[in-house]
Amino acid sequence: RDQPRSRGLGDVYKRQVSVGAINHHEVTIKKEDESVCAEREIGHIYIHSPSVARLSDQSAVNTGDMGFVSEGELYVVGRQINVAKYHGEKIYLEEVESLLDERLSKYGVRRCLLIQGGSRYEQYTVLIESSTRWPVKVCQKVSTDITYVMSAYFGDSAFRTKSVGKREIITTSSGKPDREQNRKSLM
Repeated sequence: RDQPRSRGLGDVYKRQVSVGAINHHEVTIKKEDESVCAEREIGHIYIHSPSVARLSDQSAVNTGDMGFVSEGELYVVGRQINVAKYHGEKIYLEEVESLLDERLSKYGVRRCLLIQGGSRYEQYTVLIESSTRWPVKVCQKVSTDITYVMSAYFGDSAFRTKSVGKREIITTSSGKPDREQNRKSLM
């Protein structure tokens, strides 16, 4: 099943914004087995156009993004490297982060980032970027909200949280969180 698993926490389709109409001769959404995805089915975004063909040996180039087409418009849901698997189902880390951001914004959280860990005892770290210091009662509420979201997506997977100050989540030059650099900074 290649559909997002929102588990009643939010609908990925409702939160996405179209990047515009596509030319089906230039953009294709494909499954892992290279077959073409159906309408509103999330898959790998491939571009095949004369300008791309000149830059590559291939007729179609995998952009590294995941997305779907609905009513002729393209929706990008995240990067391929930001997809995890839990019991054989795909989990879009950006969807989980978006939900965490939404639930924790009332506590002054600016952004959350999930970092996949390397051990069975700690499969994920939830980086929480906030300039607010919380009293113990608020820390407990934040922890409860994080546990709710994480267990809905990852079951009983082990995770830890780490709070960082404002603008301390490492980003790329385009302002997107850099998972690899943030992972290295945790080591």
